[in-house]
Amino acid sequence: MKVIDALGHGFQTVARRWWLILIPVLLDALLWMGPSISVQELAQEAIATFEGELAALPAEGGDLWLTEVGETLGQAMAEYNVFSALRVGMLGIPSLLIWGSARLGALSSYEGMWVWFLQILNLPDLLDAVPRAPFALPAVWQVQSEGIWLLLTLGFSLLGTAIGCIYLTSLNPASSSRDDEEEDDEAALQRPSFWARVGKLAARFVLFWLLRTVVLVLLGIPFVLALGLLSMISGQLMLLFASITIGLFLWLSFYGTFVLAAMVVNDVSVLRAIWNSIGVVLRNFWSTLWLFILINLISGGLTILWQQVSHGAWTGLAIIGNAYIGTSLIAASLLYYQDRYTRWQEALAELLAKQREQAT
Repeated sequence: MKVIDALGHGFQTVARRWWLILIPVLLDALLWMGPSISVQELAQEAIATFEGELAALPAEGGDLWLTEVGETLGQAMAEYNVFSALRVGMLGIPSLLIWGSARLGALSSYEGMWVWFLQILNLPDLLDAVPRAPFALPAVWQVQSEGIWLLLTLGFSLLGTAIGCIYLTSLNPASSSRDDEEEDDEAALQRPSFWARVGKLAARFVLFWLLRTVVLVLLGIPFVLALGLLSMISGQLMLLFASITIGLFLWLSFYGTFVLAAMVVNDVSVLRAIWNSIGVVLRNFWSTLWLFILINLISGGLTILWQQVSHGAWTGLAIIGNAYIGTSLIAASLLYYQDRYTRWQEALAELLAKQREQAT
């Protein structure tokens, strides 16, 4: 299956099974028209305390910069909705409402790159969040303490993980192909139920997230220390080291493109999913890179386009369109991984068969 074929089959899959877009549509509908949980008052109190402590210190050249940072943060927190934690970016659920700098939501990988790219180009207008529905007057609940905010964010993140795993399990091309084929009773009984697969995927995703966080912290501490030491020697040397290190990290992380896809399609553990992802990318590096570029261009570009037409009731159509495109691209990536993994296993089986023949 070529990259273009995978994209075509992804769109065909969602066209046949249109209900797959319901989760991203309902999530954006909640963020657009539903009640919101705000931390604006909490943020204003923290900023006021910070400004008071800053005023008590001797005047320095950096005070103006810190004040501007506080104002920018205050404006962003005024738009922040704690319900946005329901969308866990790593799980890939497309969302039009969680985009840009104002929502402070968990961006997916392609969204994060587009935000970085547009900030470099100094095009902040393309990063504005979609405004809430002007014809609705939803309730706004203010969070009164940092502890409650933390608990709500954690709870919504766990709930969002469950929702995201239901979404990805529904998109699993392996289970959909089994449903389309005739399956005997014994095989059907041995196959895990839908909810069992959702539970295993959620547990493995949380484990993968924790493992990833630990690795980033362990690698980040010496990286920051090295930057500090190099900054004392030479600013240019520090920038060179940072550029090389970040480039190396991005190159290595590219081999983990299909970790989540492996957990969904193959129903395997975290370590096995990492191995499968590395194996598929190693054997299909350039086509995987082409798929990655296309998905990023289509997803990020169309998200910006949907934003520009999101005015009033038109936002509803933009939400549906964004959900359809985003879900189709996720289905395409799962189909591509399934095809390339199957090819890998078939080639491996043929090689082992030849070795057995030669041994006998």
